[in-house]
Amino acid sequence: MGRERGRMASESTRDKIARLRREREAMERREQARGAPVAHGRAATAQMPPLSQRPMAAKGHGTTSRGLFGVVREGALQADTAVRAAANALTFGQADKLDAAMSANFSDRGTWRQRYEAALAEDQARDAYDASHRQVAQRIGEAGGLALTLLAPEGAPAIIPRIKDAAQLSARELAAILGGTGAFGMGTQFATDAATGKTTSPGDALGAGVGGIAGGLALPFGPARAGAVDGAVTSAAQDLLNRRPISLEDAGQSAAAGRVIAGVAGRYGRDWSNNLSRREKGRLGEAMGAVRSDVNGMKREVGPKTQELIPGTNKRTIPDGRSGDMLFEDKFGYSASLSRNQKLAAEVFGPNYTIYHFVPEDVGNVVALPAAALTPRFVVDRDDVFRKRRR
Repeated sequence: MGRERGRMASESTRDKIARLRREREAMERREQARGAPVAHGRAATAQMPPLSQRPMAAKGHGTTSRGLFGVVREGALQADTAVRAAANALTFGQADKLDAAMSANFSDRGTWRQRYEAALAEDQARDAYDASHRQVAQRIGEAGGLALTLLAPEGAPAIIPRIKDAAQLSARELAAILGGTGAFGMGTQFATDAATGKTTSPGDALGAGVGGIAGGLALPFGPARAGAVDGAVTSAAQDLLNRRPISLEDAGQSAAAGRVIAGVAGRYGRDWSNNLSRREKGRLGEAMGAVRSDVNGMKREVGPKTQELIPGTNKRTIPDGRSGDMLFEDKFGYSASLSRNQKLAAEVFGPNYTIYHFVPEDVGNVVALPAAALTPRFVVDRDDVFRKRRR
């Protein structure tokens, strides 16, 4: 007995999970041969022998008897597997730890840490069992969790009203956004790998760039969704480019992490800019307008603002910037509008008078994707996971 306790004390978590899985499979074979139902649930666990001596069916995840009861119970366990897989994706892979912590809180046998580790080992063994025996249900749950992450609404209005005749996004601006998000995705991959002592593979770098571009394309649907798309596409692209099978589990976890971080960053950028004073909003709008005009190949002249006579009238306007014959008017905020003279200038100057109207959501988008790009890289070590799967 003393030797058995010593062996259990020195048993690693990985060995414990493997042992529990073997016990679960052995119990399933015995129960199938006997045709008898297996006790399940944590209530049954409380009446069972200690964890080291307990068969894997203690948590009721093995197959039961043949016949109607067995079919119904197996269907319930398949559904439980799918739900657990979805929850794991939505919690960045932390579902087992959360479940183990809750179980430890509702028990008084041993220390809290001992209860937590025992429950966590059982949950991880159940995941390993599901991966071998209930793969379809597990994949359905992972796909469901990924779909919920990508499709869940943000609650913000999809279309934000802007000033009439305000300049739309040009092809050059779109290319700059996608190029920037792709480059930032690759850059964060190199940076996070360097911080963790890992050498970045070409597949990881290119996959991160593809994910960043996909996130940029998804920005019109909101920063949270864009972050989710970035995480999911990065994970899938890196799997493919590194010649690994696509992992829905990794994609779901990366998408969930990207959604949360991008959503938080987007709200912060939106609220921060919306709470600026009127003068500060004006300066922010001018700074963002200067970037847009530069991207469009119309670098603004340096110097103080000057008045401009509106042809055919005695009215004047003071544009926020100029580039040759082109005049720029920059506005920021939901309630921003053109003055009477600015409306007249827009009518008279026509295509030589460009209006840029920015809203707080634009600032949120600017900060959302860079923040989201950092997060999925730390969610899971995909190379390590792949090595484990091949064993």
